[in-house]
Amino acid sequence: MSISIDPYRILKDYLNGKKEKKFAHELLNKYYRIQTKTENLVGKLLGLDKIGSDIVLAIESAEKKTRIPFKNIEGLTEVKSEEYEFPRKLDELLSISKSRKEKRPSYLNWVLSSAQPIRDSAAKWFHEEVSQIERQLKILVFLFPHRSFQEWDEYLTQVKDGFDKAIAELDRVLALVKSGRTTKITDIYREKQAFEPTKESPNILNAFMGVFSAGIQLDKLIENVENTILDIEDALAIARIQQYQMAGTRDRE
Repeated sequence: MSISIDPYRILKDYLNGKKEKKFAHELLNKYYRIQTKTENLVGKLLGLDKIGSDIVLAIESAEKKTRIPFKNIEGLTEVKSEEYEFPRKLDELLSISKSRKEKRPSYLNWVLSSAQPIRDSAAKWFHEEVSQIERQLKILVFLFPHRSFQEWDEYLTQVKDGFDKAIAELDRVLALVKSGRTTKITDIYREKQAFEPTKESPNILNAFMGVFSAGIQLDKLIENVENTILDIEDALAIARIQQYQMAGTRDRE
């Protein structure tokens, strides 16, 4: 559109029947500074409706759509799109930042809402398995005091300590997030480091690594115990066969 064209005059002529509809519609999807009796705003002209003795303009301004009767407009000047887009984009930029700050605590709560059930399930499984293997080791130590089963019992104590530390670390993370004292992922997540929960802020990576590591160690110990019990069962089966064979020999004699 040439800068010499007056959009206000075009609309007025269209309203008075001096301009055809196509001339008025050439003004659409362009940006204007609009002066009314009560406000000044910059917006994009989206539509025109000729209603009776007036024209109603559909305007998009600051992400909002409004309808303004032409009779209320005192000035209409085309502006460059940048003059409209710059403040709009600036508002959008600031809005995103504000929204992020507001959502951060709830986002962390959402992310870690699944951590509590995982923590509880892991603790339940771990303690149930520990209870059973402790009984098994106690019996093995009693039956075979000459074997190294006592060392397995001591190893189990180390595994339990590691698991308890990891769970305590995870509990500290969950408590921080639930209380709202931390709002950023970097507050609770860092690359794996030395496990010193008394000196460092809680680290969710350390916590989960500790939980899974203890689980793997316990699984391996369970496997060793079960393999030992299988060996004992095999030895018992062989002893029963030999006993049966010896009883058969005596019967034949």
